[in-house]
Amino acid sequence: MYNAPDSTGETLASVVKDVLLRMCIPLTKLEGFSFDGAANMCGRLHGVQSIPKKEWTDALYVHCANHSLDLVLQEVARSVRGVADALQFVRDVSNIIRESSKRKTFFAGMFADDEKPIEL
Repeated sequence: MYNAPDSTGETLASVVKDVLLRMCIPLTKLEGFSFDGAANMCGRLHGVQSIPKKEWTDALYVHCANHSLDLVLQEVARSVRGVADALQFVRDVSNIIRESSKRKTFFAGMFADDEKPIEL
């Protein structure tokens, strides 16, 4: 993980480039990249996406559709009562399990690899 000193496009592009180089990924093979819609990521002049374009003119930038989908799903979760209630129920059950070591152990045992039946 990186703790960037700021979130400017230049700094974040430098971090991305560093990660790719450390992973021995040849930057000359860069075909495209995708980021969310934040200005520091997709900005045409100073966003992260603009910096590699200067070096690799053939690389294609595509706005991240998954990020857009995530934003839509978050709005649905806030707006549709049934979805909001179901998600809150899952959060509540999760909190109940996490609050107790005994419950955590029991829950983990429910999904163990051995095929023995679970006794409730």
